[in-house]
Amino acid sequence: MSFELVVTLLVLGGLVLALLQERISAEIVMLTALLLLLGFGVIDAKTAFKGFSNGSVLMIAAMFVVGAGLSAT
Repeated sequence: MSFELVVTLLVLGGLVLALLQERISAEIVMLTALLLLLGFGVIDAKTAFKGFSNGSVLMIAAMFVVGAGLSAT
């Protein structure tokens, strides 16, 4: 198995465990997984942050903001 495959599987396993435990917020867990893959050189910076320019991602982020505002009131 290649280095990239092993790192990806370890990060994915840690990601699933962290999400199931719910001790750390999902946003922090996801960004940490992205930064780990970026740091180990599995993906490059262009690929890592390419998805943030997608319109669907921006709409979901806006829905999180609206949801947080509604739960605060």
